[in-house]
Amino acid sequence: VASKWKSLSVDERQIYDNMAAEDLARYRQELKIYKIKVAEEKEKARKKADEESATAFSTTQSKPPQLSKTEEPFETYQARSGASQHNDTLSAVRSGEIKPSFVGSSHAVPEESTSSPQSVINTPSTSSIEKIDGIATGKKKGTNYLDQTPAKKSKEMLINSNNKKTLGAKRESLTGSFNFQTEKLYGRDNHTSTIMNVYKKVGQCKSSSEMVVVSGYSGAGKSALVQQIKEPVTEMGGNFLCGKFDHFRQMEPLSALIVAFTQFCNGIIKEDADKLYRTKIAIQEKVGSASAFLVNVIPSLCQIIQIPTTETVDVSGMEAQHMLKYVFQLFVRAIATPSQPLVLFLDDLQWADPLSLDLIESLVSDTESKSLLFIGSYRDNEVDDRHPLAVKLRNIESKQVNITKINVGDLSKEDTNELISDLIQTSSELTQSLTNAVFRKTSGNVLFILQFLSSICNEGFLFFSTNSKAWQWDISMIESKNVADNTVELMLRKILQLPTQIQSALKLMACLGFCCEEFIVSSMAAGGGVLNISTAHLFDSLEFAAKEGLVDHVGSSYKFAHDQIQLAAYSLIPENE
Repeated sequence: VASKWKSLSVDERQIYDNMAAEDLARYRQELKIYKIKVAEEKEKARKKADEESATAFSTTQSKPPQLSKTEEPFETYQARSGASQHNDTLSAVRSGEIKPSFVGSSHAVPEESTSSPQSVINTPSTSSIEKIDGIATGKKKGTNYLDQTPAKKSKEMLINSNNKKTLGAKRESLTGSFNFQTEKLYGRDNHTSTIMNVYKKVGQCKSSSEMVVVSGYSGAGKSALVQQIKEPVTEMGGNFLCGKFDHFRQMEPLSALIVAFTQFCNGIIKEDADKLYRTKIAIQEKVGSASAFLVNVIPSLCQIIQIPTTETVDVSGMEAQHMLKYVFQLFVRAIATPSQPLVLFLDDLQWADPLSLDLIESLVSDTESKSLLFIGSYRDNEVDDRHPLAVKLRNIESKQVNITKINVGDLSKEDTNELISDLIQTSSELTQSLTNAVFRKTSGNVLFILQFLSSICNEGFLFFSTNSKAWQWDISMIESKNVADNTVELMLRKILQLPTQIQSALKLMACLGFCCEEFIVSSMAAGGGVLNISTAHLFDSLEFAAKEGLVDHVGSSYKFAHDQIQLAAYSLIPENE
């Protein structure tokens, strides 16, 4: 990098310096806004905790309210959330009459009055309680609607249960810390069919490459929609690659593309020897000696092909960019074939660097490549007509590239009702009142819905009654609950309720990026680390965050369940740190 920097002219260096200065100024302004929001949220959380404690005490007239999660040590919170509850089991559980799986900050709530107009009683099947995933029990890795990672994506909604039966002997109703997750998509069938139809066109090689652009508000489910086609694409013999642009890594050129093609290389070397050999020959024939240039960008490629011994031509500036585009075109022609079409999905294009946008344009406008389907998603509320992405899309359209545009909106009230009905395994007719309240608060945004349900469950407004063996909810309390104005504020509220140690771990991970490997996390804690906590405690904190639905632990890496969670955690870092 240093040698390339030295090779730049003074004018070229000035361009990069100006870009860096503008980005830095923008980041500082965004951080300042986030700090203000954090201060406001902390004050709101404090006032809210005081009000809820007073309300709970006057309503129950029982024991004083427990300390909030932020007021107790992590070890105490963890113990209360799990192992200490094993000694507290209902006879109904022993007899098998019901099979609840509640772990978390379980506590008694006031005995409900079935005659009260504000208490809605439902009668789900006795197995419905098994569909709830306690945060402190450990959800199945990779099963997250918010992220839809490459782990197994089954056809139905899953809410993982745990074998721990932790109900108090004298408790009539249950609430707790719950992480509602679903793999099923609601109201997106037409969008999924549209994308698959475009893929089939690519497989038939009737025209040049195809492009699908998915837009929508943050949390609408754009990523989940595209990830839904991964399984059918691979079953039909295609390759599905994905990468994600990071809000905090916009100065790193080609970051998402490098991740996607590294994924391809790592996948190919695990295939049988015959497929690996065919891929190697195809790349060598198409790319030739220029593969040495490509290996500099995608180091994992050297696992497939041998690096040519011939000396490469030293180029810089615009010539190097033209060379890069041409070599990538050759590479994609080699790996995207009629028998094995390539789907390249890049998420969060609104954060793409200029070089990545140029390279995307060169790939989709390559008339020699007929087996590539490029899918890009972006937040339309963050992209105006003057945004680099909008300008680039207009350039691509002017080149007669086939572009299919999909806008992912919020769920309808009917789809929201179906989602809630599935989550709590209750008849859709009985969940109408709950749906009406949730829909008014969330406007049908999927991320908001899932987090809001988790929130009202934690606060005892939505609970399972062991007396009636049915889900109940307090409409008046749900209606009176304040809702965040945006997803970052929503996630801030959730993170601020966690113990300080877990907040610190999330802030550290936010600095490392959307995704980080275990060995990096371990090195940060080695010898006291930046947080002055042991490696074991740091991993415990991240595992707990995973059980809260904030982080996914997939393989040897941790990644945020949604980039808005990363933004929220990052915004909690004081400026002097």
